[in-house]
Amino acid sequence: MKQPRIHIRWYILGDIIASAISWVAFYFLRKYILGQPFFIFKDFYFGIISMPVAWTMLYFLTGTYSSLYAKSRLFEFFHTMVVSFVGSVLILFFVLIDDSIGDYTIYYKEFLSLFFLQLFFISIFRILMLSKAKKQVEDGSVYFNSIIVGANGNALSIYNSIINNTEKTGYNIVGYVNTKQGNKTALVKELPYLGNTIDLSKIIEEQTIEEVIVAIEKSEREELEEILQQLSDKDVNIKITPDRVDIISGAVHTSNVLGVPLIDLHIGLMPGWQQNIKRLLDILLSVLGLILLSPLIAYTAIRVKLSSAGSIFYFQERIGYKGKPFIMYKFRSMAWMRKRMASFK
Repeated sequence: MKQPRIHIRWYILGDIIASAISWVAFYFLRKYILGQPFFIFKDFYFGIISMPVAWTMLYFLTGTYSSLYAKSRLFEFFHTMVVSFVGSVLILFFVLIDDSIGDYTIYYKEFLSLFFLQLFFISIFRILMLSKAKKQVEDGSVYFNSIIVGANGNALSIYNSIINNTEKTGYNIVGYVNTKQGNKTALVKELPYLGNTIDLSKIIEEQTIEEVIVAIEKSEREELEEILQQLSDKDVNIKITPDRVDIISGAVHTSNVLGVPLIDLHIGLMPGWQQNIKRLLDILLSVLGLILLSPLIAYTAIRVKLSSAGSIFYFQERIGYKGKPFIMYKFRSMAWMRKRMASFK
């Protein structure tokens, strides 16, 4: 029976709770290290709010909050260790250092205490959730609709690797897509034929596809660019056989190798943590720009409103990242015409 997937928001909530528990434990442990009485001051309440926020922001910027079902527990532990170490160093230098303390070995004790407490509590929450996610995949209650692009020897080999793999991958392969017309292929006896690559976008939408496995032959390498171009604006995970990477090594970024001989393929050269930092900078600079330009924006809005009848803003639907629509707003620059505006909606 299919179960609902564990949303990443629960992972984030777990990090917030774990970071709060870690701060409480560290607060009293630090009192013990410094030989101070176990009284609660206002810095305790400030820390119990600010520290989980700061830790969550750091984990976000380092690309932690992606799908739980694509994570390895071992890799996630080492990633958590590195980020927790960096975060503990930052807290040590910006929060904990106090020149009035004469014995500087105390700083080492504080740092190690904070680091191990943070790593311990975060790892417990994460391992529990990742183990739950892995169990859902193993018992088949969570799966991902997938298609294979390719239809001959390489595609058949990948299909057999997935089917015969002792470790469940979560792939629910609904069919295959051929690079050519027709279904006289090696996979025809194993999977339904869904069409050829010309209809790839339509097939992805109709079959609610989440994973696309590109397993074309070497003789079909000229088809690869067209396939990736069609997939670039789709919200799907792309996986490719390792011997294809040399064809496009300058245009993609590769990451973890899965249980079957496949590699995750990401269109674009920026890793996840760089994309997150760029996204954060985009938001911060946009907000700053709106604040600084707010007098000019208000003046423009008044002039538009007084110039002619109609709304201040003009809006139009546009297609953005991964084919997702969004509404674009800008100041109206033409006279108001109801029929004209209705045609744009």
